[in-house]
Amino acid sequence: MKIDEDIILIAGPTASGKTSASIKIAQANDAVIFNSDSMQVYEDLRIISARPSDEEISMYFIFDLPKKSTKNTGIMVVVDKLSKRTHFIALNSKINAKETADLFYKEIYKHHGIPRKIISDRDSMFTSSVWRNLKKTLQVKLNLSTAFHPQTDGQSERALRVLKEMLRCYVNSMQNDWEKFLPGLEFAYNNSINESTKHTPFY
Repeated sequence: MKIDEDIILIAGPTASGKTSASIKIAQANDAVIFNSDSMQVYEDLRIISARPSDEEISMYFIFDLPKKSTKNTGIMVVVDKLSKRTHFIALNSKINAKETADLFYKEIYKHHGIPRKIISDRDSMFTSSVWRNLKKTLQVKLNLSTAFHPQTDGQSERALRVLKEMLRCYVNSMQNDWEKFLPGLEFAYNNSINESTKHTPFY
């Protein structure tokens, strides 16, 4: 790691009540020096970041879409039940539980953390396997609640319906360029006022 000058970060109190010493990044030998209290701060932050939140999300899938240059033929639709924020994520229809967990960590965890409960249209064995792989990725022990809903709930049904309607307005005649529109459509969806909250999910 190359830096212009020494950087000293003063960490706050640890769980034991002690104030940890400085964390120094030394320019001379590019060494990073941590003491035991500093490592305790890191461990405390890791545990807090992996603690399940009060959020409840639904995770549903659209499969067998036309493909073009990529191998993606499906969309994972994730809805935060509280804020109504929704994510549209392209994926391969043959995705397995481990790949789904990796995708969840990459695309959802950074926005919502670990939800308290997940509702999915995939069978319970698949969903449980997703969480087992997510635990391995985060290196934590989690007690999470899952529910299997073969039929979508109201919020997710609306998100799926609106997504399909928006895609119809933009895709070409071959309907195989849908993936490139997902980021813009996700922003447009989340920037619209929700009927139940009277706010946008970004509020």
